[in-house]
Amino acid sequence: MKSIIVIACTTLLSIFISSNVQAKPPILTPTETPLMGEFDPYLLETLYKTEDNDTGLTSIVNDSRFKDLVKKNKLALFGGPMLGCLTDTSARIWVRTPGPAKVQAVVSKAATPTQKTKSVTIARSKMERCSVPSRRSGFSPS
Repeated sequence: MKSIIVIACTTLLSIFISSNVQAKPPILTPTETPLMGEFDPYLLETLYKTEDNDTGLTSIVNDSRFKDLVKKNKLALFGGPMLGCLTDTSARIWVRTPGPAKVQAVVSKAATPTQKTKSVTIARSKMERCSVPSRRSGFSPS
């Protein structure tokens, strides 16, 4: 019986605290910092200060201010690259492009950097996640 009362009190206390605690305001990247110094205020203004809870990166891709920042900073990727599904002979490479793009992975061994293997090219017509499979035979675990 004691444990039920303790659990109930803890639950009520956590509900009370969580409903009355607000997060600190975000710490912005200094404006003189290349790229993110300009993007931070824009992203906060467009993504976090909206009433629409479903707003995301894909909802701002056609915004003229976003396009101007992408063009000004020559931004080819908006996320990644990140590696996943790693084996001794293959990997998946994840990227997010800021708009239409063709994505291709180019890999090589450190010992022979001039011998490159290219993955298939994947075309994207809009901002979206892109997972590029890359297989290279002859890799050996180090």
